[in-house]
Amino acid sequence: RLIASQSGYLVRDDLNYPSFSVVFKSGFDMLKYKKVVKNVGSSVNAVYKLKIRARTPFVKISVSPIKLVFSMDKTTLSYEITFEFRLTDVDTAKKAFGSIEWYDGVHVVKSPIAFRWGVTSTSLLSSI
Repeated sequence: RLIASQSGYLVRDDLNYPSFSVVFKSGFDMLKYKKVVKNVGSSVNAVYKLKIRARTPFVKISVSPIKLVFSMDKTTLSYEITFEFRLTDVDTAKKAFGSIEWYDGVHVVKSPIAFRWGVTSTSLLSSI
């Protein structure tokens, strides 16, 4: 079931997919996303810690909170992720990849991230 955003249109960022597709528009850009997660494991009281894996020096990833503490009363939690991009020359199209991982010592929940910058809407369409 899809629910439209407040504007009445459904955009990619409104979907609660586990992956992130991040397109930076300029050499200095910041994007924030909020994700909702649900504990579906066998342990009601699960604590997941964060591991960030970024493969580019141009993107800083921040996540809050850095620990998800599930309980009988809190089976659904949310976190906010911020991507900060800093680059002075964006004349050519570039891309990079990374991920964030939530782990409880047994289970790992991985969210892959694809970064893209230095693209125009025309070049983005031609790369599809």
